[in-house]
Amino acid sequence: MNDINEEKLIENSYMIPLNIFEQIKKNLCKIEINGLGTGILLKLRKKNDFILGLISCQHVIEEQYIKATENITIIYFNSQDTPKKIEIKLDGSKRFIRNYLYLNLDITFVQIYPTEIEEDYFLETKFFEIKNEEELINKTIYIFHYPKGNKLSCSTGRITSIENKIAFYHNASTEKGSSGAPIFIFDNNNLNLIGIHKGALKDNNNNIGHFIYPAIISLKEDFKYLSNLELIVGIFEGEFLYGNVQNGKLIHEDEIYIGQLYHYQRDGFGILYKIKENNKKMVIYSGYFKNGKYEGKGKLFSEDGSYYKGNFIDNQRKGKGILYNKNNKVRYEGDFENDKFNGNGKINYDDGSYYEGQFVDNKRHGKGILYNEKIELYSKAILKMINMKIKRMKNKIINYLKMKIVKRNLILMLMKF
Repeated sequence: MNDINEEKLIENSYMIPLNIFEQIKKNLCKIEINGLGTGILLKLRKKNDFILGLISCQHVIEEQYIKATENITIIYFNSQDTPKKIEIKLDGSKRFIRNYLYLNLDITFVQIYPTEIEEDYFLETKFFEIKNEEELINKTIYIFHYPKGNKLSCSTGRITSIENKIAFYHNASTEKGSSGAPIFIFDNNNLNLIGIHKGALKDNNNNIGHFIYPAIISLKEDFKYLSNLELIVGIFEGEFLYGNVQNGKLIHEDEIYIGQLYHYQRDGFGILYKIKENNKKMVIYSGYFKNGKYEGKGKLFSEDGSYYKGNFIDNQRKGKGILYNKNNKVRYEGDFENDKFNGNGKINYDDGSYYEGQFVDNKRHGKGILYNEKIELYSKAILKMINMKIKRMKNKIINYLKMKIVKRNLILMLMKF
């Protein structure tokens, strides 16, 4: 076992300089939640904004993320190089928490405020982007962790194989309490964060880690959805299978979702409600979800009473659908694309007229016919009058022919005399 501890640190092809180890030490923390784990304090920046947070494995802080009613206990080294224990409170506070299981990554980010831990204790580093998998095979890695919850150590090993740019296997020595530990590659006197250690495999001597770069990219994209980089934590209730919510309730800000979930996201059939000022619930959407978005058949309701019934893809109306007004009468029926009328359809207007034909971006465009109720009634009256005239003309012709036949028969009879 190639381990580095605070008492002995050797510089060679498998080890890193002592000053770098001392620098990294203040960015690491031991996590105590129904067991042990390791995490790293990171400072993530996007343009002029930044967010401070703790990154570890989702399964390490899973119970806290689900309940959101207790505290995360972490221990880190302060400026006096002594361990300091703090409680990260989750209940009722605005705190951005996000797991990345939907990317098949066992990684969770928990926002930390500067008032809880000073900004100097958060690492701002480069994240290794996977470009050539073959170059990573046999690459030396460094795992900073708290094995069995004991003294901070650095284990070294090599990457043995890679799976779909998501997971990688390595032979570094780890123990219980190592899950969530950061994995670095040391290059040109710099440490590049490559992944998070997940755990050991029972069937062989390999360990598994997850690449962090996809989670970081997704996390930075989340910034634009945050208000002052804060988001109310979601509260999950319901049935669980292997740690994942299967059926239950998700409460998030002013929304309540009841239905099927997968990896803490709306997935399957469910109903989404909005909590109004009088604490009454209004149905926003009823139907099928995929990865937290409207996907498949469903109904989308507006506050004015109108609603859409039809197909959804990626949170947008797409395919065949019907738009009803507040009086439950059909406003539009036909094709949707990019959440708008696109294709063939029929739209009904308040004055009784309607258009049937082609649409582009909610506008009549292409071949079609516009029907006006008054014109249609007038046309029907004219048609009725024409039909009556035709009927009269037909009767006159029949009578005329009958007279001709009678006259012809009379002439024939007179010729016989």
